[in-house]
Amino acid sequence: MNSLDRPASFSKRRIGLFDSGLGGLTVLRRLARTMPDGQYFYLGDTARLPYGNRSRAEIAAYVSEIIAFLQDYDLDTVVMACNTSAALARDVAQGMAQAGGFELLDLIAPTARYIASLQCRPASVGVMATRATVNSGAFSRALLEGGYGGDVKEVPCPELVPLIESGRLGEPDIESALNHCLSEYLLALAGASLIVLGCTHFAFVADRIEALIGGALQGYFPGTVDLIDPAAVLTKHLQSEDATVSSMSAVGVEDNFFVCRSEVALGASDFAFAGLIGEHFFAPDMVPFSQVAFAKHVLPVLPVPEVLIFTTGCAQDFAASAQRCLGPEAAALASALAGVRQVSVDLLKAKGDNIFGQIDAKNVGINVVQPTFALSAPYSG
Repeated sequence: MNSLDRPASFSKRRIGLFDSGLGGLTVLRRLARTMPDGQYFYLGDTARLPYGNRSRAEIAAYVSEIIAFLQDYDLDTVVMACNTSAALARDVAQGMAQAGGFELLDLIAPTARYIASLQCRPASVGVMATRATVNSGAFSRALLEGGYGGDVKEVPCPELVPLIESGRLGEPDIESALNHCLSEYLLALAGASLIVLGCTHFAFVADRIEALIGGALQGYFPGTVDLIDPAAVLTKHLQSEDATVSSMSAVGVEDNFFVCRSEVALGASDFAFAGLIGEHFFAPDMVPFSQVAFAKHVLPVLPVPEVLIFTTGCAQDFAASAQRCLGPEAAALASALAGVRQVSVDLLKAKGDNIFGQIDAKNVGINVVQPTFALSAPYSG
């Protein structure tokens, strides 16, 4: 039996994540780095992206289908690593979580609570997100409910996801297009002292955003602008629930919700803080593990996370695009990216129909049928 298919009673925390494509990998990379004893099941619905221009009924249907598929792996937690899904169909996912007995998490609510809890609250918060997320007002509503009383401006950024998903980050024409549209979107947020990366894809271009704010657009923003990566906020939330991981704070695990360039493009120094991760995590151009192996005699060696990745698109294209977007961090997911599995949209639809009934397109409600879980979930794609 594959270790990823073993019963939950014999395994560590089992976490499912999903997104319209590559964006949720920005969440997975953080979870795998800070909670390496977990088991992760990720689905990128690239055949139906982008989600940002879809209707609420469509998103609700996709969410029900994907969660039904992931539940075959007897999960403890499902992370909505797609903010468009959380903004438009969290109610559907919550109904499934209640019926299935698993924890449901998204990135919007934790991020809003974190911002509202800051001792020095920003006077103005900007949110970069998909058009659907912006139209839903999800971030503004969550911030208000969390107690934040400052100005909030949400800006739709429809061109970013297709550019990031192109698999051609770094190529001149793509970088030129990114620079153009990012400049336009950031100018719409002029004056904000804190900007939320409201789509998980956007963390892949956080360095470009920083460069523009600190360079060509410097005069439009205050002296210091913080970029918030909601994936980091969620990771901290999960860390606090896990006794093993929460005890790691004393040995250098990050406790920082802000994106910086060194986090976007990790190098050897980021992983060599204690030699905790092991040789599996080092790319060829990084410091050889033998040079930091002395740390094993002082600090515990953490397990390598187990990861299974699915996509509704082409597995090879997904893996190639992921490697380009992740850069050096792709080494941490090398095994999973080498074995990406393709899942047909028809299979997802069958899962949604057979287990959870029909989505009510008008009310986006769900008629829940109590599922029967298989401890060992056979894969058929």
